[in-house]
Amino acid sequence: MSDSVELTPSARGLRIVYACGALKVTTRSDSRSTGPRAHVTGMIGGMRDLGHEVRPLLAGDLVPARVSRAGHGDGVMAGGSWRGRGTDALRVGIGPPLGAATRLRARSADLLYERQATYQVLGAYRSRRVPWVVESNGPFWYEASKERGALSFPALAKGLELRAYQRADLVVAVSEALKSVLVEAGRLPAEDVLVVPNAVDPRRFAAQGGARAATGSEELTIGFVGHVIGWAGLDHLVDAVALARSRGVLVRAVVAGDGPAYTALQDRVASRGAADGVQLLGHISWDDVPSMLARCDIAYSGQIPMEIGSMYHSPLKLYEYSAAGLPVIASDFPDARELVQGAEAGWLVAPGDVEGIASALGDAADRRQELPALGDRVRQHVLEWHTWRQRARLILDELHRRGALPTGEPER
Repeated sequence: MSDSVELTPSARGLRIVYACGALKVTTRSDSRSTGPRAHVTGMIGGMRDLGHEVRPLLAGDLVPARVSRAGHGDGVMAGGSWRGRGTDALRVGIGPPLGAATRLRARSADLLYERQATYQVLGAYRSRRVPWVVESNGPFWYEASKERGALSFPALAKGLELRAYQRADLVVAVSEALKSVLVEAGRLPAEDVLVVPNAVDPRRFAAQGGARAATGSEELTIGFVGHVIGWAGLDHLVDAVALARSRGVLVRAVVAGDGPAYTALQDRVASRGAADGVQLLGHISWDDVPSMLARCDIAYSGQIPMEIGSMYHSPLKLYEYSAAGLPVIASDFPDARELVQGAEAGWLVAPGDVEGIASALGDAADRRQELPALGDRVRQHVLEWHTWRQRARLILDELHRRGALPTGEPER
């Protein structure tokens, strides 16, 4: 872990083990899974900000960097390929040794907090006296199999994942839609699933402070950072930019990220003749995200419903855009609705509505002088209501309410 992010533990409070068995989830600064990295370091930091000691146990930090980076972008391994089957066999096989390490590390812990990973049920190895929280960011048995085509043993993955939810003392889901999916699929009591949306570490964007970088461009710049996958709605952004530019709107989009739909997105840009208006950066490093967003005027979060019938994510990008001082054009789902309406800044559009996105781009261009003030308002709103410290408090308060944690622990 020599190149991992520095996470200095607190000397006071609860003793918490944070575990994740996903090989691609790592705190390394060169992580290609930047969203999970932000979530992991954010939740750990939030718990530590409350005065608790957190000891991470992340499979992605224990394996060589080439393993945690494997299969990203166009190289995503299909579940039926020999490489895919080999990787999945490794993920299954690593469970017992990781479980043994989890049990050893959690012997003197007050809480085991596990970020759900495909094929992993690490909390099953703990001492029964240690309460176990499982955090779900999606039904991975469905997402990896149906949306990514990257699961070799889907029945095993589903069985293990549902087993984790059923045996945990508390399940944390990032959205109400996800809670509904888990309650139905796992036959869970609704009261055993706590909804805790994503958030942001304000320190990551503190230096920027919502101020836009001077680019000298007359064009409105809309930015996107994240995983390039079908449900991200980037094809609709390309179409909307092309439509807005055909109407004389000076606008360009900058897209940072890679994923299974990256080649299709390149083809979309070419087929729409949108190369002058859409710049595809590919993957950028974790450290470069704030400076990339500083060159944008607004940002895009255009998710669409998935094959499972809902959009169950809590888009981390929304909170990071807001902390960076960027008003958003976003699909009208709960997280975006709360941010846009709470800050009274930004644009909500129906999922997949190209005309709505194009109209919002035109309005943003007309109001470009107002955007920094709107961005400052968005930033203040997210820092007041949506930090990882606040999210960690919600979870620990619920465990205290259930009598699962020691009482009287100090909080900073």
